[in-house]
Amino acid sequence: MDAELEALVKSLDAFLQATGAKAKELEAAYESKLDQVIERNPNVSKHSLNKAIIFEYNRWRASQDNKFPTMPPKASRGHLKRIDNSCASRSRSQPRRRSTP
Repeated sequence: MDAELEALVKSLDAFLQATGAKAKELEAAYESKLDQVIERNPNVSKHSLNKAIIFEYNRWRASQDNKFPTMPPKASRGHLKRIDNSCASRSRSQPRRRSTP
């Protein structure tokens, strides 16, 4: 993704995630960035540019949502301790056999 497009997408995301007075500030910042792009590209309408940014925003959000978490949900410390304890108790109850050559 182009750096300028990515900045617009992230600006839109910040605006959509915010609430209250902060949302109005971020909306103004997003609109300002849109106007700057339109000034440099007079053949592009604000409506079509905004539509393209929303399209890229939806793709960007989908890629953010598809990232896997670093730790599985059930792999908490307590869960891992139970696994360690069950393995330890199993090893005490069953002696280890040695193979002879």
